[in-house]
Amino acid sequence: MQNSVISHQNSWLIYPLFATFVIIWFFVFPLKFPFDTDDIVIEGLYFFAALASFFLIRQLQIPILSIGWSLFTFGLLINLLDEFTSEPDIISTVIEGIITTAGLVIIAFGFYSVFTKIDKGENELHATNQQLRTEVVQRKQAKKDLRETSNILETMLDQLQDVVAIQKPDLTIVRYNQAGYELLNMSSENAIGKKCYELIGREKECENCQTNKALKSKTIEITERYLPELDKYIKATSNPILGDDGEVLFIVEQLQDITECKRVEEELTQAKKNAEGANRAKSEFIANMSHELRTPMNAIIGFNELLLETKLTEEQCHYVEIVQRSGKTLLHIIEDILDFSKIEAGKLELEVLDFDLLNLLEDFIDIMTLRAQNKGLELFYNVDPEVPSLLCGDPGRLLQVLTNLTGNAIKFTSMGEVAIHVSVESREYNTVLLHFSVRDTGIGVPEDKTELIFQKFTQADASDTRRFGGTGLGLAISKQLVEMMGGDIGMSSQVEKGSVFWFTLQFEKQVKPEHEEKVEQKNLLRKRSYDLNILLAEDDTSNRELVQVMLKKLGFNADTVVNGEEAIKLLETKQYDLVFMDVQMPEMDGLEATKIIRSPESRVISKDIPIVALTAHAMEGDKERFIEIGMDDYISKPVSLKELGEMLEKWNHIMLKGRETSQH
Repeated sequence: MQNSVISHQNSWLIYPLFATFVIIWFFVFPLKFPFDTDDIVIEGLYFFAALASFFLIRQLQIPILSIGWSLFTFGLLINLLDEFTSEPDIISTVIEGIITTAGLVIIAFGFYSVFTKIDKGENELHATNQQLRTEVVQRKQAKKDLRETSNILETMLDQLQDVVAIQKPDLTIVRYNQAGYELLNMSSENAIGKKCYELIGREKECENCQTNKALKSKTIEITERYLPELDKYIKATSNPILGDDGEVLFIVEQLQDITECKRVEEELTQAKKNAEGANRAKSEFIANMSHELRTPMNAIIGFNELLLETKLTEEQCHYVEIVQRSGKTLLHIIEDILDFSKIEAGKLELEVLDFDLLNLLEDFIDIMTLRAQNKGLELFYNVDPEVPSLLCGDPGRLLQVLTNLTGNAIKFTSMGEVAIHVSVESREYNTVLLHFSVRDTGIGVPEDKTELIFQKFTQADASDTRRFGGTGLGLAISKQLVEMMGGDIGMSSQVEKGSVFWFTLQFEKQVKPEHEEKVEQKNLLRKRSYDLNILLAEDDTSNRELVQVMLKKLGFNADTVVNGEEAIKLLETKQYDLVFMDVQMPEMDGLEATKIIRSPESRVISKDIPIVALTAHAMEGDKERFIEIGMDDYISKPVSLKELGEMLEKWNHIMLKGRETSQH
């Protein structure tokens, strides 16, 4: 403030001015020119010196000194004027003294105030200087810290394997890290100040320039591209640095060399394609092998089944039974391989059906009892009373697991017994968790082999394969089936004492069980059996003859053809009730024939005639594929007399219901 503080700009005048004032007024004038003299010239000098001092003091811009000095000068002026007038009276002398004294007092107070403020100003100046020194030290330390941080960042940037480039908005390079210079194979002198595209030998910006995109969007941009000039794949990340006004100051671009990653990715893609191709080839091979194996197996097992119903000697019957068992064993192996292939490919689908657990177990025990008795073993089974009978799930896969575990127990037990137990582990409102166990008194499994027993193609001992046979897939398939159905499976064993295999499965309880009138259906079948006109399309001579014989045993006659073309010709000239159609035939296969039969342009007598696929194609999805094309049902080879009879019962019943509905 001007009124209270002496600025640094004029404070340097105070000391010399005050010294001059003291010397002149208290030493020079009193010695040379005594103040009490009557010499008007001397008094005039006093006045003009005071007046000059007044103007000089005004330059200090200190009001109190200006006021005091003006009073003092005014008092001298009165004294000087008295010299030109008569003798001064006492009043003028008193006034002159008061004014002069007041001026001197004010001047003295003013100088005191000035010196006080000067001291305060000096203290403030000293404090300010000290603060400035501290700030200078702090700034020096900050600069040092900044240099150290900058050096650390520079070192970190140079240690990065990725290229880091800092560019101006006009694409001029400000800095690269060491990886950038190595990628470009040039020094910083040759890189800094040039446009980024110039460094890779181009005359203009790259198409779809990543940096320009970041400049426009003011956001991070990421892209991958191939740079033919460097023969490298680059992943570029452009990050704009914005100023306070929101404009882009710099672009920090990170370039990652992903050439090796791309190479590995391409190799993996190719490997995946090769694996998928190999998997397709494997699936096709298994499907073809399944078809080729099932076709002759159908004739072998089917004719053996028919042969067993003829009059045979005991010896002949024994031989035929051996052939039948061997055929079923081979069929079981084929089924295992197919199931395992489906599971590996993730194509095995579970069914959700209503079934009667107690009936299923009784039928299962009847079959297994014969196998156990053939080895002189006792087979026991126990179902706890609280186990519900009417369940919902996949009865076929449950039966498959039970068959695998019980079959193994019988196979690896030479004397003693096999016991099956079913109990409830837990239950909820509409679900039940069942515990199944199969105990035997067989050879057992060594402790160090228990972890391997559920692996594919594995048995406890390699010699077991030679002694007992088998593919080593049964337990592996059982484990995967149980896990697919949401259960657990395990075992415990002691060598030469036996084993216990167990598994748990959760089923829904049936709400309203449906009972089929099978007896009524059978009666209807016998009543209407000879009213069915059947056409059989089968190219294999043995299988064609087999199905004909089976149909005759069931009371039916059938016309036969060897391909789809012949089937269509007969259907155009004769009314049939049912067609058994092989899928794979020469000239025209069953699928193509079915499409033509269902076509609106078809000339067959009945376009909606039931067509049942009778085929060796038994892979997952085959049935659905055939039905989607237009077939109505499906039987896989080898076909048994029972299966064929059930299929005829089913369609005879459907047709009867249809006729009754149309009559009403």
